[in-house]
Amino acid sequence: MKNKTIQIVLTTIITLLVFNELISQTYNHPSAGIQSTFTGTCMVNTCSGVYYDNGGIGGSCSNNNASGNYSNNIFGVLRTFCPNAPGQAVRVTFPTFCIEGGAGCPYDYFEIINGPTQNSPVLAGGCGTAFQGQTFTSSHPSGCLTFRFYSDNIVNLAGWVANISCVAHPSGTGPSSTSNADCINATGICSNGFSFNGLSSGPGLTSDNCNGCVTSENFSNWYEFTIATSGSLGFTITPTPISSDYDFALYQATSCSSLGSPVRCSYAATTGNTGLGNGATDTNEDVNGNGWVSTINVTAGQRYYLLINEWSPNNGSFVLNWSGTATIQTPLPDFQVNSTTYTNGSTINVCQNNTITVNALGAPNSTFTWWSAATGGTQLASGNSFSPPTSTSGSTTYFLQELTSSGCISARSSITINVIATPTVTVPTSQTICAGASTTAISFTGTATTYNWTNSNTAIGLGANGTGNITSFVGTNTGSTPISGTITVTPVSGTCLGTAQTFTITINPSPTLTSPQDQTLCAGQITSTITFSGTAGATFNWSNNNTSTGLGANGTGNIQSFTATNTTTNSISSTITVTPILGTCPGTPVTFSITVAVPPTVTSPSNQTICAGASTTAINFTGTATTYNWTNSNTAIGLGASGTGNITTFVGTNTGSTPISGTITVTPTSGTCSGTTITF
Repeated sequence: MKNKTIQIVLTTIITLLVFNELISQTYNHPSAGIQSTFTGTCMVNTCSGVYYDNGGIGGSCSNNNASGNYSNNIFGVLRTFCPNAPGQAVRVTFPTFCIEGGAGCPYDYFEIINGPTQNSPVLAGGCGTAFQGQTFTSSHPSGCLTFRFYSDNIVNLAGWVANISCVAHPSGTGPSSTSNADCINATGICSNGFSFNGLSSGPGLTSDNCNGCVTSENFSNWYEFTIATSGSLGFTITPTPISSDYDFALYQATSCSSLGSPVRCSYAATTGNTGLGNGATDTNEDVNGNGWVSTINVTAGQRYYLLINEWSPNNGSFVLNWSGTATIQTPLPDFQVNSTTYTNGSTINVCQNNTITVNALGAPNSTFTWWSAATGGTQLASGNSFSPPTSTSGSTTYFLQELTSSGCISARSSITINVIATPTVTVPTSQTICAGASTTAISFTGTATTYNWTNSNTAIGLGANGTGNITSFVGTNTGSTPISGTITVTPVSGTCLGTAQTFTITINPSPTLTSPQDQTLCAGQITSTITFSGTAGATFNWSNNNTSTGLGANGTGNIQSFTATNTTTNSISSTITVTPILGTCPGTPVTFSITVAVPPTVTSPSNQTICAGASTTAINFTGTATTYNWTNSNTAIGLGASGTGNITTFVGTNTGSTPISGTITVTPTSGTCSGTTITF
C-alpha cells in the first residue's frame, strides 16, 4: 500500500464562481486522449469562459471530508485555449485549485504550458493548492496556453476553477488576423511548379480543423488551389530541420465554412518527409501511421484546401513540392455583395439606377483587377471593389482577376449583373359611377411583372389593397354627397419598384325624394303647386300617365298649379311618377296621384203652393251627388234656413194677409266637389 501524505485545504467556492458559471461558457478538462494521443479535445479559441476539471464544480478540500469529482487515472491529457482576437494572449486566474498534493507531486500533477502543444515550454507545474489565487498569461507568439493533468487511482479533491480572459500580448504583437494560420486567410497556390516555404507561429484565431485525423491545430499553415486539369495529385512536405514532425489534412470544399471531413489526412508521429504518394494506399492515418497516404484523383474545377500543421514547437519550416499528372491553379477569386458571397458564374439582379458595389474576395494582401472579358478585353477598374453602371437595363458579365502577394495570377472569375428595367404602369382612367352600379374592371398595363395597389377609402366598396387587376365591383355610398377612393398602383418587377401612379373611383350617392301628398279636386278647380324636396342638388323628372286631368305628360322640376279637367261622367286620376336625379345618378322613383271628380248634379224639384196650415209634400232630392245641401231664403214659410239632404213635409205658415214664398237653393256635393245649384 502506497504511503501518501494528503494535504487538506479548506476551499470556499464563493458565490461569484457560481454566478460566472451561469453566465459564461464553461469548459471541462478531458479525461482521455483522442486517436491514441494526449490531446483530449480540439483547441478552443476564446477570450472568456470558465475552465473546470472534468468533474466540473464541486468536491471538497475539507480536513474532515476530503472528496472530489474529477476522474482517477488521467494520464497527462491536454487541453489548449487560444485567443480569438488579434494581438491578444490568453490569461487564466485560479480562484480555486485543490488537487492531491505531496512532496514532488507523486500522485496528482497539473502543468501549465506556454504555447499550443505539449512540448511547448512549461510555465508552471504543481499540485495541492499550488495555483490557488494565481494568474498565468501566455507569452508565446500564438497567445495560447495548454494545460496537462495527471491523476492517480485514488483520492480526488475539489479540482480547479479557472477564469479565462485575454489581455494584450506581452510582446506587443501576438497572433495576426491576416496570417494563413487560419483557413480564411489561406494562401493561393499558383501551379504545380509553385514550391514554397512555410513557417507558422501558432494555430491562428479560429479552430478550423476538428473533423479529421489532425486532432488539433498547433503550428498551422492553410493553402487553397483549384484543379486546372484532371489527373492524379501528390505532394511531398520536406521539413527543416528534418527532425520536425509535420502533419496535414486535404479538404475538397468550396469555402472554409464547408470543409467537412478531409479526403486525405496524416497525423503520424513521425519526423521527416510526409505527404501524398510514396506507394501508400491508405487515405487517413493517426499517430500510428508512417507519414504517407495515397495520391488522389482530382477533377478539373474542383477546389481544395490544404492544412499543413507542425506538431513540433521548434519553429521549423518546410518546402512543399507537387507530383502527379493533374495540374493546379490559383483559386478563382469570389465576389461579395452586402455580406453575401458569390462564386464564379453567379448572377446578381439589381434595379435600374440603383448603386451596387461588388467586393473581391481572395487571399490576404492580394490585388485585384476588373475586366470586360475572360481573356484580353478592357480593364474596367482595379482595387477591392467595383461598382458597375446600372443606368441601362440588361445583363452584363464582368470578370475579376487576382494577383496574390506571392505573385500568383488567377484566371478570371465572372459575375453577371442583370439590371432590371424600372417597371412602369399606364395610368388607368378615373371612374365616376352611381351607388349600386358596377365599376368597369381595371386591367393594369405596363412593363411590370406585378402590380400592387392600395385604396384610400374602402367605403366605396373596394378593399384596402391588393395585387394584380381590379375586378368589377358594386360601388357603395351610404351618404348624401359624392365620395372617392384614391387608388395608388405600384409596378413591381422582382424586387424593383417603379413610380407609383394614382387614379380615383368616385361613387355618387343615390338621391332621395320626399313623397308629395295626393290631391283630389273637382274639374275646373285649380290644383295646389307641387314643390319637390329631397337630396340637395338633385333634379326631379316626372311623368304623368293621364293628361286628361289637365297636367302634361312629363316635366322637370316642381309642378305649378293648373286647372283640373274631366270631360267624363266619372272621376279620373293621374299617377305622377317622380325620379330624383343627382348628376347622372337616378334615385328611387316615388308616385302620387291627382284625382279629378265630375261635378255632381241635382234634379230640380217642383214648386209647391199650399194654404197656411196645410202640409207640404216631402221633397226627396235626386241626382248624382252624394250630399245635397240646401238653403231657404224665407223661414216665415215654416222651413228652416238651411239643411242637408231631403226636406221632410212641414206645415206652411203665413201670418200676413198676402201670399209669401221661400226660395230653396240646393247644391249637389260629392266629397269636396260641388255641382251647379238649382232653386225652387
